[in-house]
Amino acid sequence: MKLSKRLRASSARGDLTSIGALFRMQEQLLAILASKGKGPLGDGRTLGSIAVQESMGDPSLLIAPFPIELARASQQQALALIMESGEIMDWLPWKTWKASHQMPFQNHESIDAIRREIGVELADVLHFVVNLAMLWNYDANDLQALYEAKNGENRRRALEGY
Repeated sequence: MKLSKRLRASSARGDLTSIGALFRMQEQLLAILASKGKGPLGDGRTLGSIAVQESMGDPSLLIAPFPIELARASQQQALALIMESGEIMDWLPWKTWKASHQMPFQNHESIDAIRREIGVELADVLHFVVNLAMLWNYDANDLQALYEAKNGENRRRALEGY
């Protein structure tokens, strides 16, 4: 079944359990990384140990009243998100001023290969979106509710001509 058909079928069923599964998978991965001393700050701490809820209660962690560790972890995850988003551009033409402005698949790469590579980068982007959500104590239900609210606002704007 094509991806677009699977997405429509999933949406029609109201099957959004995969969002929760993403969070659970990410928690497991982060636990493995933390056990190897590779947490979001390059040490063994987990996202939960520096998440907004825990950090806000300790005045020694605050800098004008923002939690230092939360700021560092958020900055690192946001930068990784930006960099992974930028890697999508490696697969797309964007130098419109160049004579050699071509899609990569025009240079002997198949559209299927490009699609796979872009999918890998999208999964990387999602990885860091989930990390940021977890840092700020959002769970899958929170993220879904936020998305639904923003999507509703964007629909209203689109219908009203922005």
